[in-house]
Amino acid sequence: MGTVSWTAVARADMYLATATGDDGHTHTCSSNSTDCSFTDLHCAETYAVTVVTMDRGCYSDPSPDVELRTGACPPTNVTTSLQCDGNMGTVSWTAVARADMYLATATGDDGHTHTCSSNSTDCSFTDLHCAETYAVTVVTMDRGCYSDPSPDVELRTGACPPTNVTTSLQCDGNMGTVSWTAVARADMYLATATGDDGHTHTCSSNSTDCSFPDLHCAETYAVTVVTMDRACYSDPSPDVELRTGACPPTNVTTSLQCDGNMGTVSWTAVARADMYLATATGDDGHTHTCSSNSTDCSFTDLHCAETYAVTVVTMDRACYSDPSPDVELRTGACPPTNVTTSLQCDGNMGTVSWTAVARADMYLATATGDDGHTHTCSSNSTDCSFTDLHCAETYAVTVVTMDRGCYSDPSPDVELRTGACPPTNVTTSLQCDGNMGTVSWTAVARADMYLATATGDDGHTHTCSSNSTDCSFTDLHCAETYAVTVVTMDRGCYSDPSPDVELRTGACPPTNVTTSLQCDGNMGTVSWTAVAGENMYLATATGDDGHTHTCSSNSTDCSFTDLHCAETYAVTVVTMDRGCHSDPSPDVELRTALCPPIDLEGMVSCSTNILSLTWDASPVYGANYILHSQKIGGANTTTSYPTSNTSLFITGLQCGERYEFQVVTSDGTCNSSLSRPLEMDTAPCQPTHLAAHVDCGTNRGNISWFESVGASYYVAEVTGGHGHVASCTSNDTSCAVKLHCGRTYSATLVASTDSCNSTLHATIEFDSAPCLPGNVLAELDCISNMLAVQWQPTTGDADDTYTALAIGSDGYQASCNSTSNSCSIPNLQCGQTYEVAVTSSSINCSIIAGSDYRVQSGTWALVLTN
Repeated sequence: MGTVSWTAVARADMYLATATGDDGHTHTCSSNSTDCSFTDLHCAETYAVTVVTMDRGCYSDPSPDVELRTGACPPTNVTTSLQCDGNMGTVSWTAVARADMYLATATGDDGHTHTCSSNSTDCSFTDLHCAETYAVTVVTMDRGCYSDPSPDVELRTGACPPTNVTTSLQCDGNMGTVSWTAVARADMYLATATGDDGHTHTCSSNSTDCSFPDLHCAETYAVTVVTMDRACYSDPSPDVELRTGACPPTNVTTSLQCDGNMGTVSWTAVARADMYLATATGDDGHTHTCSSNSTDCSFTDLHCAETYAVTVVTMDRACYSDPSPDVELRTGACPPTNVTTSLQCDGNMGTVSWTAVARADMYLATATGDDGHTHTCSSNSTDCSFTDLHCAETYAVTVVTMDRGCYSDPSPDVELRTGACPPTNVTTSLQCDGNMGTVSWTAVARADMYLATATGDDGHTHTCSSNSTDCSFTDLHCAETYAVTVVTMDRGCYSDPSPDVELRTGACPPTNVTTSLQCDGNMGTVSWTAVAGENMYLATATGDDGHTHTCSSNSTDCSFTDLHCAETYAVTVVTMDRGCHSDPSPDVELRTALCPPIDLEGMVSCSTNILSLTWDASPVYGANYILHSQKIGGANTTTSYPTSNTSLFITGLQCGERYEFQVVTSDGTCNSSLSRPLEMDTAPCQPTHLAAHVDCGTNRGNISWFESVGASYYVAEVTGGHGHVASCTSNDTSCAVKLHCGRTYSATLVASTDSCNSTLHATIEFDSAPCLPGNVLAELDCISNMLAVQWQPTTGDADDTYTALAIGSDGYQASCNSTSNSCSIPNLQCGQTYEVAVTSSSINCSIIAGSDYRVQSGTWALVLTN
């Protein structure tokens, strides 16, 4: 396709372009813009292009010729050829004028492509796929443009080698078969088997398998298959192994293992054998087999006194070789029969006898005990004796026949029982209570009874008997060492005694036990005289009420740290020896210190600050007391007050102080522990700096003072000259009372606790706020937001000017002034509560913060003072 463009001409309606080829043919295109395109130009052509302008149906003269050269034509006479080796294809063509280069493309049936390029008339594809039909085209390249492709030309590559090649072996005759998957367009297949020694076997087929009938035994072949297609061979398939069956073993020999008539057969290894199978055939026709993957195996169950013919075959992948030639194997003699035993009591000597065996050279008898030890005797006749048998043993007696240096299997076991042994593993243990000792032992086979004897250091003896493995001595002495032995009784006979085993009885209790008391903390100490041996001691203190305390020590004393007060304890001590307690020592008394007083109580005299304290008397006659006092918040010092009474007065104390008291009981030797603490206060100190100030409007008197030491709260009382009395209470330093206006008042103040009041503060006098105009009446007009106020004028100065105040609940204040008895306060809101007060210029009230006169919006109300 070629495009022509130009500069626009004024008043042009249309443009017409003409391309004239070298051979005289023409192409045209038209446009009302400044370019148009020719879509069907010939390849390899040079065109002369002109353009004319069309204006109202008239054409202008043509523009000067402009040359347009089209691209090259595709090659012609395209042909392909195939080289068998490597599936290389070549494509060739006739040259095209003005061609810069040629590009050939081979497209396979499966869509993949190969390309080659050339500036001559042929090129080659070097990497074509086997068994593929390619469509080959060629394009010409001219000045960077490609021509149309040439028509497709077919190129068929050679066949592929077979795939999925497998081999199999027929055991008989070592014939091997190879098979494969068919290859498209194959004419024939040729298979080759190459042995390890280099020789080859071949077979061919036009199907998918063929067989090699003359393979060597014990050979590994590498098998390949090639495809034949139009007289070309494919590459060979990958090697597949084919192993033929093994050859039979050679150099077969046999030998006999004496024990158990086990025969061994051995041979020379056969290459690549998987397994060997040996067969032994006896004179009576029975057979035994053994197998191995090495060069020998053994027959473990051969018959005694038998001659076997032994052969071996090789097994290779489930195929058997021919058997090797027969080799003889003779087994050993049979064991004796009718074996019997007998026992002579003295010396535990046993005799064994049997029936003679053919071809026997000698006999060997073995007696095996329950514990595995053995005794032997031998004879070339039919009996022999064992002279050194163990006691209390059951022997299994067997006899073997000796033939040519080999032993037969042993005859069946025959039992031989010897006399009883003394017990073994004799041990002793002590039961703490009553010094009872127990002796135990390992059971002796077939024992009827056991007898144990304990012999003390002083020569006295104790005995016990049992038909189990222990018995106990119940009356042993304390702190005694016994030698204990045990004998076995079997069928009326006693064994030798077992070796001595020591039995030590428990220690005796301590002596010379004494007690002492440490007053602080009621700690009691008990001491005693040591008992022989490295011992531990446990002391127990039992109170009158039955409770107990214990302490332990490996020396000659220990202490009780948690004794009860005012208690009399009975103290005993026991000796501990190897986990056993002796009998307790005789009781020794230990008395603890008195208990502290209880119910410590106190009272304070508010006017004198004298404290009175009382407590319950001790139940012990003649007890004395010490009261300890400590000021809270003061120096860390304690004052003590000894007394024989159960009450005490503490004088000389100051106001506003707090004390802690504790009392102890004393018996002259020890003091008790401290009682429960009691805290007490003296009367609070008198308050100071009493002052009062008043509020106009509310008629409230505000009373204030300085804080008083020791006070919990304060009570202020005011009394008017006209008899009116009011009071207020506060735990702070101020409070307020309601006063009558225009009166003189006196005020007093007292500081208080829950138990005392201070002395009164000196009386002060003050005046309440002056009286304001009364009978105030007010109404709120919600439409105009104006409060109309009326009042009763004061008597006296006729030139008074009045001011009405409205103080809203939201803090808003407004006022109006008047010389009469009414005025209106503007700019108020409906729906509010206002405190209303009226004052005059003759009344000395500079600030009015509120009023007891209240009005609710929307109503007329007459509010009287309280």
